[in-house]
Amino acid sequence: MSFNYNGLVFERESIEQIQGHLVQLLEQVTSNPDIRVRELDVLTKQEREQILNVWGDTAADYPSEQTIHGLFEAQAAQTPEQAALFFEGAQLTYRELNERANRLARTLRSHGVTTDSLVGIMTERSVDMIVGMLGIMKAGGAYVPLDPTYPEDRIRYMLDDSGVALLLTQSHLLEKVAFDGKILVLDGEQGVYHEEGSNLEPVSGPNDLAYVIYTSGTTGQPKGVMIEHHGPCNLKTYFDETLHMSLSDHVLMFASYSFDAACWEVFQTLFCGATLYVPTMETILNYERFEQYTAEHQITVVMLPPTYAVYLEPKRMSSLRILFTAGSASSLELVQQWKDQVPYYNGYGPTENSIITTIWPVSEDANADERISIGRPVPNHRVYIVDAHGHLAPVGVAGELCVSGEGLARGYLHRPELTDEKFIPNLFTDGEAGYERMYRTGDLARWMPDGNIEHLGRIDHQVKIRGYRIELGEVEANLLKVEAVQEVIVLSHEDEQGQNQLVAYYVAEREVSTSELRSLLGEKLPNYMVPSYFVQLESMPLTPNGKIDRTALPLPELASSPDIAYVAPRNEVEQQLANLWRAVLGVEKVSIDENFFELGGHSLKAIQLVSKAQESGIPLGIHQVLQHQTIRSLSDLLSLDKVVTKQDTSLLTDVTEAEQWISETFGVQAMLQFVPNDERDYLFLYVHPFRADQVDEMTAGISSHVHSDLHPHYIVPMGGEDASLMVRTGHTELEQTDEEQENSHQRQTEEWILKIAEMNASWHEHLLSSEAIHRFPLAPAQHYHLMHPASSGTVVRLDQYVDMGRLNTAIRQLIHRHELLRSVLVHADGVWEWEVRPTPEHISLPSVDLSIYPVQTQQQLLSSLMSNLYFEPYEQKHALQYRMMLVRLNLREHLLLLPCSHIIFDATSGVVLHNQLLEEYDHIQQSQTVKTFHYHDYVDHIRQGPQGLSDPQIVEQFKLPAFEDHNSRIHERMLGCNYAAPTSYRWNLNLHDIPTQEEAVNLWDISLQMAFQFLSSYFEQSEVPLWLTQYGRQYGDRNYFGSVGEYIDHIPVLLLKEERISYENDIQKLLDTAAHHHLNFFNLIFNEEMEPTYPQSSSILKKGLEQLPIVFNHLGEMQGGLKKIGALDRKKEQANGGKAIFFESVYTESVLLISLSLPFEEDHEKIHRIFQAASDRLLNALTISQ
Repeated sequence: MSFNYNGLVFERESIEQIQGHLVQLLEQVTSNPDIRVRELDVLTKQEREQILNVWGDTAADYPSEQTIHGLFEAQAAQTPEQAALFFEGAQLTYRELNERANRLARTLRSHGVTTDSLVGIMTERSVDMIVGMLGIMKAGGAYVPLDPTYPEDRIRYMLDDSGVALLLTQSHLLEKVAFDGKILVLDGEQGVYHEEGSNLEPVSGPNDLAYVIYTSGTTGQPKGVMIEHHGPCNLKTYFDETLHMSLSDHVLMFASYSFDAACWEVFQTLFCGATLYVPTMETILNYERFEQYTAEHQITVVMLPPTYAVYLEPKRMSSLRILFTAGSASSLELVQQWKDQVPYYNGYGPTENSIITTIWPVSEDANADERISIGRPVPNHRVYIVDAHGHLAPVGVAGELCVSGEGLARGYLHRPELTDEKFIPNLFTDGEAGYERMYRTGDLARWMPDGNIEHLGRIDHQVKIRGYRIELGEVEANLLKVEAVQEVIVLSHEDEQGQNQLVAYYVAEREVSTSELRSLLGEKLPNYMVPSYFVQLESMPLTPNGKIDRTALPLPELASSPDIAYVAPRNEVEQQLANLWRAVLGVEKVSIDENFFELGGHSLKAIQLVSKAQESGIPLGIHQVLQHQTIRSLSDLLSLDKVVTKQDTSLLTDVTEAEQWISETFGVQAMLQFVPNDERDYLFLYVHPFRADQVDEMTAGISSHVHSDLHPHYIVPMGGEDASLMVRTGHTELEQTDEEQENSHQRQTEEWILKIAEMNASWHEHLLSSEAIHRFPLAPAQHYHLMHPASSGTVVRLDQYVDMGRLNTAIRQLIHRHELLRSVLVHADGVWEWEVRPTPEHISLPSVDLSIYPVQTQQQLLSSLMSNLYFEPYEQKHALQYRMMLVRLNLREHLLLLPCSHIIFDATSGVVLHNQLLEEYDHIQQSQTVKTFHYHDYVDHIRQGPQGLSDPQIVEQFKLPAFEDHNSRIHERMLGCNYAAPTSYRWNLNLHDIPTQEEAVNLWDISLQMAFQFLSSYFEQSEVPLWLTQYGRQYGDRNYFGSVGEYIDHIPVLLLKEERISYENDIQKLLDTAAHHHLNFFNLIFNEEMEPTYPQSSSILKKGLEQLPIVFNHLGEMQGGLKKIGALDRKKEQANGGKAIFFESVYTESVLLISLSLPFEEDHEKIHRIFQAASDRLLNALTISQ
């Protein structure tokens, strides 16, 4: 097995890893062909050894027979007069603290506290707090901390849920919450302290409970985590051997004791003979006072949330020996701020694994400036990163972080089901003592090659935006990589339309603009992962335990944009635009520099904006709004168009003046003359002397000095042939015979077809010359077109002189923007995929010059050449699914032909390409960057499946059983037909006398009624099952209006005779349901992953498509380019690959053009009679209704 790879992109080790994984998979499949995909294990033996036995080798000795209070007692015996605790001027030595805790413990035992008894403690930060914790454990019980700052309801819930019968508190907190059990007041007059202060006979051991800390669930009420003594005791080895804790250390207690970080601070101190300093909350909530406190008390060790540490100045905390951060993600900004000042450690660990699981010694990592890590497991802890099927994930592959070892909690208090769900058997050991279970953290992480672990966020912070599943942690991680950004949290927020939007809250050391963040994220993440709102805060709101208080974050609608100063409209156009923005976005004030989409705009609102702008007489298009997203840039764009118009008005408009300028500039005699033909006038420029090599120079000069109305179509010698012969389209007696004419035309056509084929082959070879950059699956609709291949495409008319350099650049921009224009189909192992190539640095558009031929010959040649180009079948594999050709008709008329396979092109794509090409060509100098539309984003989106719609709901709402029944009847009825001879028929429905009001909806309605009238008569049944072609570019608030591709869907609709068919009512509701719920019917048919969830829908739809589907497609009003294609000879058009009936309509000049395609032989007279009767019935009904 050999690999070729780009050495600039991949390391050799990565390729070797991929090779090992492939070999591992192949060996499993060959040895067991029936193995299920989810049973495949990608990990090689070497990787398994590395993860389990090298990185998993964390064994170390620790006082495994001890308890937390036992270790404290041992330290008190060694250093009885060492200061243990300092609070607000009060100080206790180890002896004093030990004795006071013992006296309390004896009282607690007298109240029945023994092994595993739960005792509540609710105190402020104080000496009482530490004494209470130790006293409860010495009595044999486990303390349950209750933060008095919590709401009363939360405290009440924790008391009730834990079932504590005894509560320790302080006198000023007695009214905080009603409690039916026994209350002991630690600072009261009553004798809560026994006289005897010696150590008690222990009744608890390492496997008994030490404390129960309540943690917030992702939903619902908090849950109590039961921690046994051996977990925290295991950390003593790390305190001693790595942190080298000693008697000289002053440790600060920052965290609330209801948060397990406080356990680290307290036990780290009391296990090692250090002194614990407990500042007040007033000190903690003021950064300056906090820094002063650490300096005054010579604090050497602190553990802080990253969200707090980032605001501190290392130089003002000169006594600090160790900085620990934990509780939330660190950032590169924080690393750079601290790593060279003091030894900096970043810790990670869920409460369920005794405070800390992994630690990253930041200051020792040479790569700390480049990546954020959570380090490696602490002694006697192991980490497993597993995939969705429970297999170990390879290095670099994200999976769920699972932990095992001495720190593992007993489980959740009174939650056996939840405990069983989260604490599962460890399948990666053979029952090794201490590692029998592992805890599923719900965190997403991956191994780095050096054995460190990268934390990627929470799995349960996964949200769905516009149909895409998004890990919020991934967005947060990328934002934290932005220079100056210190803290980030990304949430999903429901807007006024009920659609989820991403909101990023961030804190930075300077003002970081939304546009800067959006631009940087756009380089790393797909568009749908870039937040809709960015809110910069001075600081994050924190909960009492130092974590970000999500409930206190401001709503995005209320957030200002600190980076955008208000700039008022500068002119009338900007004032009009500002008024429109306020109306559409619902904001009171808008600066001309604020971004439409950052103010809450999205695709639907952009469409509303364009519609209102056009009503106001502002010539705005959707593509312009997508590319120019501020009022200022739109105004500048519109001004540029006006400048061009003004420039036109300043050019020469008088024929005599134009002739004089041409004569003086080029040293020739010049005469401009219009020459009429049957359809129009052509402008000829006669010159003397005439030089063919001067024509291009003259054309360029004229285009910059003479008004476009006076640009000649032809430049010819003065006194030469009669110009009328060049442009005539009629017949004369001097013409060749029909046979001679046909033979000449045939020869010319064959010569040009051969030349064009060679040019397109060269074009394809050039575009496909580079190695593929990635692959992605086909869209469901594209699988349909593999079965039913069809031709498509567009024609762009360029009525101007063409600068080939600018045109080539514009075309290259479009190829870069739309990946299907540089993709080929590949087929391997039964799977079709798109293989995408990079955009070439330069392109040269194939071109044909027909200007040498008379207009009549041109038209004949053009028709034949286009028939060949547009209907010649495409190779399905390893070939571009389009052709491209510029045809020059004369100096100022060109046609850009873009024939395509329908597999990459729908009707909307033609409009997109037309508009984007003209904009790129006209404003090529203003294009600084090219926005890339990824078709694979749409594919990923649509393959996710419907949202909020079940299988039974789809079956019921779309009447699928009845649809299946009538579809089957038609299929059975036509089984005896001759499918070897398909039939095509065209019918024109004249609507001159029917006031359609030029409304597309009305014409769609008429087309659908015509289809029903014809098909119900033809099949002799009153119900007609139609597959309505829907141009599926809008799903929820997610749209793809700016991209090229095949987006159609076929919506199953059963038309009933007794109901009036109305687009605006029943059918529109069905289309709206599909769009709102991200329902794509092709996805239910061709995406096998949908079958388990939508078995009935998938089955009915598949069967219907395999039988004889009737496809209805209304193409709207025929555009100029489509008229040319519609008039072509379709003899070479690729035959349909499957059995289907197509009923298509298009509107032009008050006539509805209908095309019927039957996959079997049918009598044309019969079709004519049915169409005539159907037309009469419909026109009569329309006339009466009008």
